Amino acid sequence: MPMPSKKKGEDPKTFMSRCMSDDVMKNEYPDQSQRSAICTSKATEYISLIEAADFLLMQYKSKSDDKAGYPPNCNEGYVEKGGKCVPVEKDAASFKYKDPKTGEVYEYEFKGIYKKNGRTLIPVSKK
Repeated sequence: MPMPSKKKGEDPKTFMSRCMSDDVMKNEYPDQSQRSAICTSKATEYISLIEAADFLLMQYKSKSDDKAGYPPNCNEGYVEKGGKCVPVEKDAASFKYKDPKTGEVYEYEFKGIYKKNGRTLIPVSKK
């Protein structure tokens, strides 16, 4: 299946977001780092070397983006809001889970099955 094409005048950052969240790309490249590499190569097509270097520098310089992921595949501790991954607000986490071995308690926004260190966490209570 075809991968997304860069639209005329579309900046690389906008294309990256669109490419990373494309359903076809997610199915063909489930590994986010592999999908990112492919989307990055397509995003920097037809732009000058200076623009491409600037884009790549900004992409890898932002550590918060690395932690957040790309919508709608936001990493743990982030939620999708307005097409971007933003940190979960402290009050948003409403489900507590306890590590049965260490007793450490973790909070999650959604109810589900969570694992830490190879152990399934046990639900404690709902806020």
